[in-house]
Amino acid sequence: MLTIYSIVKGFDNKHIATIQRNAVQSWLWMFPDAQILWFGDDEPGAQEEADVYGVSLYPMERTESGAPLLPNVVSSAHELAKFDIRCLVNADIILEPSFEQAVRAVGRAFEKFLLVARRRCAMVDYPINFAGVPGEPETWHERLMGLEWKDGRTDAMDMFCYRGDWLTDIPPFGVGRTAWDNWILSKARREKVHIVDGTAFTRVLHQEHKRFKSQEEKAANKAMLRKEFRKPATLYEATHHVTEVGAVMTGAYYTR
Repeated sequence: MLTIYSIVKGFDNKHIATIQRNAVQSWLWMFPDAQILWFGDDEPGAQEEADVYGVSLYPMERTESGAPLLPNVVSSAHELAKFDIRCLVNADIILEPSFEQAVRAVGRAFEKFLLVARRRCAMVDYPINFAGVPGEPETWHERLMGLEWKDGRTDAMDMFCYRGDWLTDIPPFGVGRTAWDNWILSKARREKVHIVDGTAFTRVLHQEHKRFKSQEEKAANKAMLRKEFRKPATLYEATHHVTEVGAVMTGAYYTR
């Protein structure tokens, strides 16, 4: 079993509320016994939603502009985690049904690992019925695949599933301000963690939304990344990948 943790935004925005509900329901549909931690207890409506889904809600530290501080969230999640496999995932991400098999395969292959995958992006503006529609043979995932999905970049990631105590000494990144995802991959590479790209077998589905980014904090995040890692890691630096049939193989899925 695993611990999933995420940073939520306020549920007073209708679209944000919808995609965050979709995301957490996809996690619970796949892992009904998972420990799920939300950070952002000061966000409007967060406590009420946490009660609905049986999610634990916790406070977090923020930057001056209000961005969540990554090192505080990660360290808090590690202290609270009940399971050794942990998954940091953005609160708007739907995990595909194949994700469970990918986690099990990688977990069997390696004691210390980082599982990532390229995201696919689409506008999802409706509540997903995970229980299914009576009389319709399609699953919720098959219906969702009918939308127009576009591949995300190989240097932008929204999900980090890992085991081991290597994710430490994190600079004060503001989440949502770029670069922190590349830092996690670069840290794993430096710590000689098995970096597994699950893209060929499972994807993380990003539900599009309006974004706010402080240009000043975005620049600060990039500077912190470049100070520590001259050549930040992307999916091209994966040491292994999960094949289309769910086998873990040596080598990156993407090659230059």
